[in-house]
Parts: sequence; structure tokens; C-alpha cells
Amino acid sequence: FGYLRGRYSESEIKRLDAYCAKKGMELIPFVQTLAHLNGIFRWEEYAGVYDDKDVLLVDEDRTYLLITRILETVKKCFSCKTVHIGMDEAHSLGLGNYLKKHGYFDRTELFVKHLGKVVKIAENLGLEPLIWSDMIFRLANGAYYENMSEEQGRAAAEIVKSKIPAVGLVYWDYYSEDKEHYNGNLRAHKAISDNVWFAGGCWNWVGYAPLNARSLKTSFPAMRAAKENNIKNIVITVWGDDGGESSRFSVLPSLFYCKKVYDGEIDMGVIKREFKRITGENFDDMMKLDLPNYAYGNDGSVANACKYMLFADPFCGFTDSSVDIECEKVFVEIAKALAKVQSAHYGELFAEESKLCEILALKCTLGIRLRAAYRANDKAELVRLAKRIKLIVKKTEEFYSVLRTRWLKENKPFGWEVQDIRIGGLIMRLKSCGKRLENYLAGGKEIEELSEDVLDYYEEGKFGKRSLTLNCWGWNVSVNRLSF
Repeated sequence: FGYLRGRYSESEIKRLDAYCAKKGMELIPFVQTLAHLNGIFRWEEYAGVYDDKDVLLVDEDRTYLLITRILETVKKCFSCKTVHIGMDEAHSLGLGNYLKKHGYFDRTELFVKHLGKVVKIAENLGLEPLIWSDMIFRLANGAYYENMSEEQGRAAAEIVKSKIPAVGLVYWDYYSEDKEHYNGNLRAHKAISDNVWFAGGCWNWVGYAPLNARSLKTSFPAMRAAKENNIKNIVITVWGDDGGESSRFSVLPSLFYCKKVYDGEIDMGVIKREFKRITGENFDDMMKLDLPNYAYGNDGSVANACKYMLFADPFCGFTDSSVDIECEKVFVEIAKALAKVQSAHYGELFAEESKLCEILALKCTLGIRLRAAYRANDKAELVRLAKRIKLIVKKTEEFYSVLRTRWLKENKPFGWEVQDIRIGGLIMRLKSCGKRLENYLAGGKEIEELSEDVLDYYEEGKFGKRSLTLNCWGWNVSVNRLSF
């Protein structure tokens, strides 16, 4: 479990637990006992507990043996009695091997049945379980938090409140900017359980740069609603989707802001001064770490230019329809602004992102320029672009070096092979395109990819120049299948 993925040993967990206790803190384990377990299913040992995609096979004795062993390890390693047992996003529950083995079974009933078994295992070990609550509402009425009206939430509560065991509900939501949205969902949760937690999010899971501005926009109404609904326990998630590229420290402003707003402080001047006093960092400077995600201005939306523009293919750039030629100047200015920041503790983050923007300034329009020059048979421009590709390779190698230093400082080395493969692949692809371009200029074969029209990413005439959010590396680099 966690083999070659940077797992913590039992002794390491116990050391962390003891360290937290010395600081007056409680380290709470979060595990999974239903979904998000796709990593184990590559091993034959777990074939017998596999339902579909990333979901465990419920109603199977070995499944509950596995869960018992997980929770026994939790009991052994953590002094805290609270344990979060997951249960979120089990979208294919009962629809894979369970369906083949047992036939179709009402999925709400199936979820409740499984939950009851896991809660009993936890309680027999003296543990107090929490769950992510989204599946309760999705199964009951088909709607997720962002699409669920308060009426739907109440209807779902009526359906399940008499069925589920006594368990803490953690309502996760980091999308809405509407306080009433959070209020309605919190009321729906409180109709089911007296033990309701709220989980917001500090957005650092969209690539090499965070989205602090987005976090502030969603956290303000969320924290105020949580306080008004007397929610005592707040979780702030900092995920690491598709590579964990961004530093956890990059969202310090968001984490601090969540706490202050929950405590009732809404004066940004006060929040910024307190942030400086405690961290030694300038709040506004830390917010600049968002900038590589925004080629069209930071409006607090969800965007990740730092990733999809970095990995966009020079010849097949299917996202080129979103790019304005002026983006080059934007990234030049961002690179300069980040390089100027004087940080007390996180200078490497600003240096890393400045290096990234130096690449983006040269690369964001590379595909557009290549296609235009190729079609116009502008050999002089193609010669200049061949030189630009070599410069991009050099800049990418510089970025790789600073990223590697910072990443290995913050993380176990397991997982870095992902960045070696991705950034190494980017460098090799740039070199390959550069060689083909030079070959063409010397009278060689045509470049077929540049003869293809770039279509609007969504629909002809309905897109325009704007930031995208493409957070799956396999979808960024090619329209051919690279990951499963």
C-alpha cells in the first residue's frame, strides 16, 4: 500500500503524531474505504476487491479484511480517535464486478449498507469516523453540491437520515461564491447529523502555480456561512492533482485568510498586517504567485495557463485557438514582477515561477507563429523560430533545475519521476520539432501537422481568446491517448 509512492512508515507517522502533540495539535488521519483507490488495483493481490475504476467491491469479505487492517494501522499510529474514512466520489459503485456478481442493487442502499459495515469496524476499534458526504446527496437525488438546490438537499436528507449510521459528515465545497449556496447545503447536512464539518479548499492543484485569488473568492462566503451555522470544525484542503507540481506554501495567503474570515475579521488591511507579522511575508507579494495562470488578467477565475501553455505541442497545438499574440508581453512582465519580489522565506518559489514565465513568454505563441510562417512560406521567420525553439529548450532546462531543487526539498523523492518524464518529454519534443523544422528549411519533407487547421477548442465562432483550465497532462500534450 503506497509502494514506491512515498508512503509514510508506521514509525514516521508516530513521529509526526508526537511532534504535533508537542505543539498542542491533533493529527487526524484521512483514509479511503470505498473509492479513490485506483493505485492499488494495478496489483493482482487486490483484484478480488475491485468493483470498477477506483471503487472497492462491497459485500466482499476480503474488502472488509482490507478496511479492518487499514483502520487497525490508524489505531496503532495515531493518538487521535477521529478518523476520516473517505467515501467520496464513488461514481461507479455497484456498476462493475459487483453488478456481474450480484446483479443490479439500489446504489443508495448499497452505499448505506457498506457505510454501516465500515462504521462498525471503526467503532469496534474505538475510533470515531467521519465521511465526505457528497455521495449521500448524489445517490439520493442525482445532484452534486454545485448543482444542488436547498430543496433538493432537504429531500436528500429526508431520504437518508433514517438510514445511515451515526457518523460525522464533512461537506466539501470550494466552488461557489454565493453564501446562500453554502447556507442551504449546511442546513441540509444538519438535518441529517449533529456532527457536521465543512471542508473548503486553497486552490493549488491546477499546475505549477496556485489560485489564491480564486480561493479568496470562494472562502469568504464559505467561512462566513460556516460560522453563522455554528460549524465548529473546518478542514481546508490542499490537494495535489495530476502531479502535485505547486508548492503547498504557495497558498499561505489563502490558508491565513480562511482562518481570519472565520474568526470574523474582514478588513483586508488588518489581515495583511497580521499575515506579515506572523509569516514575515508580504501578503500581496505572495498573491503574485497566481500570475503564471493568467494570460488575460487575474479575475479569480479557474485557469491554468502555467500548465496547458507550457505543454502545448509546437506543431499540434490544439489549444492555440485560445491564445492571443499579446500573451507574450504579459508573461514577460509577470516574469519580471516575480523576479523582483524580496521574500523572507520563499524566494525559491518566486524564482521558479519567474523561470516558468520566461518559458511561457517564448512558447505561448510558438504554435501560432510556426503555423502562420509555414503557410506563408516565410523562411526567414521560420529560421528565427528554429532559434526560438533552442532558447525555449534552454529556458526549460533552467526551470527544471529550480523546480527540482524546490520539489525535493518539500517532498519525498517518489513521484519526481513524473516530472522527469513530463518535462524531459517536453524538452525532447521541442528538440524533435526543432530538427524537423531545420530539415524542412534545408529542403526536406513537409511538416504535415502545420498544414492542419487549428479548430476552436470548443466550437467554431464561440470561443475567442481566453484562459482554459486543462489539468490533465495526458490531455495537454496530445489528443492521442497517453494515460488511462
